Amino acid sequence: MKKILSILMLVVLSFSLMACKVSNVEYTYELNEAGDGYVVVAFDASKVITKNVILEVPSEYNGLPVKQVGRTDGETVALLTANRGYGKIIIPDSVEIIGTSAFSSNQIGEVDFGNGLKYIERSAFAMSATLEKAIFPDSLIKIGRTAFKDYKALYVVDIPNGCQEIGQLAFENCTSLTEIFIPASVNTIGSNAFRGCENITIKCEATSKPDDWKSNWFGDVPQENIIWGANA
Repeated sequence: MKKILSILMLVVLSFSLMACKVSNVEYTYELNEAGDGYVVVAFDASKVITKNVILEVPSEYNGLPVKQVGRTDGETVALLTANRGYGKIIIPDSVEIIGTSAFSSNQIGEVDFGNGLKYIERSAFAMSATLEKAIFPDSLIKIGRTAFKDYKALYVVDIPNGCQEIGQLAFENCTSLTEIFIPASVNTIGSNAFRGCENITIKCEATSKPDDWKSNWFGDVPQENIIWGANA
């Protein structure tokens, strides 16, 4: 009997530690400039008392698609309470833009970026210690300035063929990142995009530096850790 009770307690504990999807989050929306979709400009997760939750962004509001999460109008507003633990964030396929600092300074276990995302703006996911993988959809065009800065646990980044821009300091201090492949579609990289990535090997599909890659795009990565003409 004691053995059975112990097993049951372990099962209950396991379920309690698993991430659970939450529905009691209140969202604030604004109509976008084109009038064809909505922007999520605020989350109220104050009623969520558990950590390690799954937060799923709605795909529709008032009969129109949710096309953007966070602002891009110069106002820097983090959507989530800083330093909370989120097991997973799910971005719907309708979202094309993740705005400035939208999910910064949070402990995020996993992000599903959806299949329609085009732009990740400045500091959108900066300063998280827990996210390990960033698998972007084929639709992605831009990774903005400091977008994944200080992601100490990040060790897998999959940049799709079709991505065109990697911003300044985009992956600064991602110290667990050991390898990244940059497809030939990337025609712009900002200064010090990989500064502080002390263990990284950068594989470039291009055979030489494109004109619109800054001269110090690699930061302090040793030249022997940069491979030109590489295959994915």
